[in-house]
Formats: sequence, C-alpha cells, structure tokens
Amino acid sequence: MAWRYPADKAATKSFYAAPALTDSELVVGDYGNTLYALDPTTGNQKWTYDKSKGLWVGSPQIVDNVILAPSADVNLYAFDLKGQLLWSFKTQQMIWPNRSATGRWSTRQVWTTNCTP
Repeated sequence: MAWRYPADKAATKSFYAAPALTDSELVVGDYGNTLYALDPTTGNQKWTYDKSKGLWVGSPQIVDNVILAPSADVNLYAFDLKGQLLWSFKTQQMIWPNRSATGRWSTRQVWTTNCTP
C-alpha cells in the first residue's frame, strides 16, 4: 500500500460512498459531515469542507473541473478543484445517485426524482 488515510492508524473515519478520482484529486466524504480532497499519489490532504449538516453518503462526481457532491442534508454542492464552494442547490430529499456503467451518475434519475424545476 502506497498510503492510507488517515495516516495514523489510531485515527478513524467512516466512509460510505466511493471516491471521485482525477489525476490531481481524490474526493470523498465521510460520516462526520466532512468532504475531503486528497492527493491521489501521496494521500496528503489538500482541503476539506465541513459545513454540510448531513453525511456524505452519495459519491461525488467531477465534471469539467467542478466537483458535484450530494449530501444527506438535501443539498447538492459544487466546488472548484481548490475546494471553494461555487454553489449549492437544495433538493426535496436526499440524493442517493447511482453510478452508471460509465462511472457517471444517472442524471435523469437524480434530477427528476429529487429536484424541483
């Protein structure tokens, strides 16, 4: 194993959803309401976002250098790759997106099930 997160074996974090991965970012949320961006080569933490009031139970998605992260607080959050919040969108219920065979969310399912136009 090249690295583990957290590096200290005594420190524990619980993760449910699969991470999103690019060449420069590994993004994953935990049950402690924190979204993490890690360097995929070293495992070093690049940034965190801890203002969600819900668990990160849905896998984030990275599209055109924008991180889309669904939270159990019924918001879909969008971040740039430096961790700056771009926007959030309140939905009617939690978003539990399923990835398709391509690794992308089933967008139609997410928007038609959970969002008000």
